[in-house]
Amino acid sequence: MLYGSVARGDDSPTSDIDVLVLANPNAKPYQRGRLSVTPYAPSHLEALGRAGSLFVLHLRREGIVLADTRGVLQRVLEGYLQPSTYERTRYMLRATAAILDIDEAQLAGNPQGFVRLALFLLRTELYAREAEGGTPSFAMGPILEGHADAALREVFQPKERRRTDFAYFSVLQSLVSKYLACPIHNPYGSLEAYAVGIHDASPAASFFALRILGGDRQMDYPRIPAGEHAI
Repeated sequence: MLYGSVARGDDSPTSDIDVLVLANPNAKPYQRGRLSVTPYAPSHLEALGRAGSLFVLHLRREGIVLADTRGVLQRVLEGYLQPSTYERTRYMLRATAAILDIDEAQLAGNPQGFVRLALFLLRTELYAREAEGGTPSFAMGPILEGHADAALREVFQPKERRRTDFAYFSVLQSLVSKYLACPIHNPYGSLEAYAVGIHDASPAASFFALRILGGDRQMDYPRIPAGEHAI
């Protein structure tokens, strides 16, 4: 399935061409130039759908099927259940936000990863608000158009103009705290300790922390635990 900005028709020359494939649980995502391929085990995607995943909602509304000869993808997407609230998602977002409690020296260890994680958190919260309003949208342009918060509009620049300096990151920290209504605070001190300490309460937050520590820069469509329904 083709998804994202190319499927929606609002892509730019530098946009990724996002493709989802159903594969075995051990398959890894990969990128070749602009092509970004994300594999999901059918059972994992199905579990996300039953949990009310914003990502699965996005696939249902905007994805373009490229091949589904056995109808597996169709059956998985038909199993989507609309959640009554996105507070469970917000709990995961707030837990993950603690990862952003870093200084300039720590940011230098993986600046793109930290910046993309902050943008992911903001974007997911905005998607959740749109869904709660009854008009789900996954296009940041229309969501931000005319938005009263100029700082929010400013941070969502095209990738080629996106910054990774600490001043820009500090703005992201403030916006995440504001829109998720939570302090940016890691009670465990180090990111390593947080990855271990938060695991039982929020496996997804632990997952993100480990990705950051491993130098991963891709934070947009992670293979988070299915029980925590985020995009």
